[in-house]
Amino acid sequence: MFKKCILLLNLLAVNLFFISALKAEGVSGYFRWGYQGGLRPGLPPSDVVNLPGPPQSRHIGSPDYIYLQLDKNLSKSNTITLGLQNGGNVFWNNTNFQLTNLYLQSVLNETWTLWGGVRNLVFDEIRLLDIYSPFSTGAEGFGLAYTSPYGGKGYLAFDIRKLDADLRPLKHHIVARYEHKLSDNVLIAPMVSGEYFGGMKNYTPVIADFAQGKLGFALITPLANVTTWAAWEANNPTELVPKHNQQLGISHGGQWSDDKMGLLTAFYVTYNKLATPAQEYIIVNGGLLPRDYTFVHQKFESSFALQPIYRFSDHIQSALDMNLIVHSHRIDAAQANAFFLTPILRYVFSQYNVSLPQFYTSLVFAFYDARVKVRDSGKPTKFLLSSQTGIEVSF
Repeated sequence: MFKKCILLLNLLAVNLFFISALKAEGVSGYFRWGYQGGLRPGLPPSDVVNLPGPPQSRHIGSPDYIYLQLDKNLSKSNTITLGLQNGGNVFWNNTNFQLTNLYLQSVLNETWTLWGGVRNLVFDEIRLLDIYSPFSTGAEGFGLAYTSPYGGKGYLAFDIRKLDADLRPLKHHIVARYEHKLSDNVLIAPMVSGEYFGGMKNYTPVIADFAQGKLGFALITPLANVTTWAAWEANNPTELVPKHNQQLGISHGGQWSDDKMGLLTAFYVTYNKLATPAQEYIIVNGGLLPRDYTFVHQKFESSFALQPIYRFSDHIQSALDMNLIVHSHRIDAAQANAFFLTPILRYVFSQYNVSLPQFYTSLVFAFYDARVKVRDSGKPTKFLLSSQTGIEVSF
């Protein structure tokens, strides 16, 4: 009963804040709330998410979450942005909200825009998998946006932060991106990012200062039926040795719709070359156990998602979300191959297939090839059934 009261108080506070924001002049934003439910009253919901490896569909169902972002125009040239989300705790009486955005943005002239503060810098979203460009980053620093008179746009972000003194005391991060129009309907966006970790030499064992980088591009079609492609190469050092893991990746997200039907598509594939060979896990008696004397030097990880949508009316939609996750090799005791089947019912305020705002509810049928999850009763299983209900609003 106590936890239910705390949950209701949290929801009431968020709703009051949300309603007051809607009434405020010059305020826009985004609000998202989700609740993962169990099918057996009195027991916690089954955990169908957080498999290590590639991303999973946004509709699978995650621990309860709240995300809120508000943008307030201070003047014609200046905007302040605030973003909050809970820390991912399942029990609402322990909800730990964290700051995702608190920055001031100022339009200097027709060419340059400057921002400074704490910013969750994201680019194109692969919506069905609920992930962003591999070059998206959280930044504590400042950045510049450039608008070319010929239609191009550039972004440059500098991240200068002090991290946990027991881990990495100093981090510098830079992200650069430029969008260039190839035609009226196609943009290409080259991207580069780099990170430098310093102040590591006083630790035992000694960790030398190190850097890592990423290089890639995205192709974007900014139409009602959207397709985004991205490819990248990443060079990531391991924690304790001056060797680098390498990753090649490609991702895609798209949507198409007509009067009655819609279709969302997405995939995310990476090739990973490991600097230090990792122990391989195999299925033994339904579980994942390390394989003797077998080490993996490279592996593929992939996630494929498909969601056909049918519109009963301008406001009522049904959808069937399908997500397949495959590992060529497993280097973790929880890296199962999996298939998720999620029927969804939505109420939307517009006729478009992924419109905002929307209310939705769904069931999640999860199938694993090994017993890596636990039922709400505590029994290891290859199959889980859960539910998710939520609201998503932009204003």
